[in-house]
Amino acid sequence: MSSDEQMQWRPQAFGRRNVKEIADPVIEPMWRGDRVLVTVAAGEIGVQDPDGTAVTEDIDEILEQLRTAVLSDDAVIDGYLTRQATSDPAKVYKVAAEVPTAGQMTSQMLVGRGIGSRALPGAMPEEAKAELGNPLAFVAVDLLSVDGQALLDIPLLERKRLLDSLVRESNLVRRCVYVRLPVDTWLSSWRALGFRELAYKSANGRYLPGEINDSWAVVRIPTT
Repeated sequence: MSSDEQMQWRPQAFGRRNVKEIADPVIEPMWRGDRVLVTVAAGEIGVQDPDGTAVTEDIDEILEQLRTAVLSDDAVIDGYLTRQATSDPAKVYKVAAEVPTAGQMTSQMLVGRGIGSRALPGAMPEEAKAELGNPLAFVAVDLLSVDGQALLDIPLLERKRLLDSLVRESNLVRRCVYVRLPVDTWLSSWRALGFRELAYKSANGRYLPGEINDSWAVVRIPTT
């Protein structure tokens, strides 16, 4: 994969459809952090934001772990840079009940970027501020290409299964957990870990790079 080819990849954006209309959904907790794509090409690993700009700050250790975590010399992986993944599992967060600003909600729904891992402290909820001392990690949520083969027309659930076999977890490289309906038994645990929202994604959905796809939607986790 050449550098020009890497720059053509863009994350798929979330749509505005009600989650109840998502057919046969795969459900994930939404991570606080920055949406990124990890590209692996001939042993070279890069991280880029949704605009295609290279991300270089605070990721040296992540890049080092990705070199052994990704079991392919050619891949494109969708995910998040987040400090939430390295929180002390014994720590329970109190999820704030206030509603995010209109700007935050628009960004989250259309692009899928949580409150940024490098955002100013004053713009963060209390649980995000508590994570500022945590190491930054990469959480993989989708696999777009492997061994030169684009997977965009393969159903999401199959892409997830391929991702599970391609990425080995480490301290700073994780795979996002996903579940099927019913989701109620997971809500209290995810709330306790500080998650505010859920991503509903059609299990049979295709991936549209750089486009809004109504087969993906976001819903706020009830506070009670």
